[in-house]
Amino acid sequence: MFGPVLQGERISLEPPRPEDSAARIRWFADHIVARYYTSPGVPLQGADVASADRAARDESLVLWRIALDGRSIGTSFLLGIDYVSRHAMSSMMIGERSMWGHGYATEVVRLRTAFAFNELGLERLESSSFAANVGMHRALERSGYRPIAHRTRQYFVDGRWHDEIVFELLRRDWLSSQSSSLVRNRSMSSGSTPAQRT
Repeated sequence: MFGPVLQGERISLEPPRPEDSAARIRWFADHIVARYYTSPGVPLQGADVASADRAARDESLVLWRIALDGRSIGTSFLLGIDYVSRHAMSSMMIGERSMWGHGYATEVVRLRTAFAFNELGLERLESSSFAANVGMHRALERSGYRPIAHRTRQYFVDGRWHDEIVFELLRRDWLSSQSSSLVRNRSMSSGSTPAQRT
């Protein structure tokens, strides 16, 4: 299914639009952009009508465009959602290279994570990334994901093997981090530090 609009401070997650097709095709054709993309079976990659229709009806998927000032700069999704065991895979691609390094990925992860736990009631999220993709690692870790596995020689790209890092985030850990952030924010607004409060 297409995800609802989730508004962040600078970017928003929105349902995909047909006019984004050309951009998606361009991103996946760009070797530098696509080289770290590991997620299987991404709908709309070909941007055809049948693919869009399947994605809209697939209850095990939530798909968004990443929008900045109305322009699509990437895609993000929850994949393989298991509503019984309440877990899913998560992933994204910032397709516009000029948008790398601005913190947009961190904002995407936070919006997507809150939706997965608050709206879908999931208990566990998992994501994976090339070992060399340190930017994505930082975006995941800022939202509380922690590395749980290192898969050696997982992908063969550009004539050589690449390792993969697997991350997970549990609902209980995410809720705990949200509570801690709330306490810190209240302390800062009251002019005291957590250590000074009784």
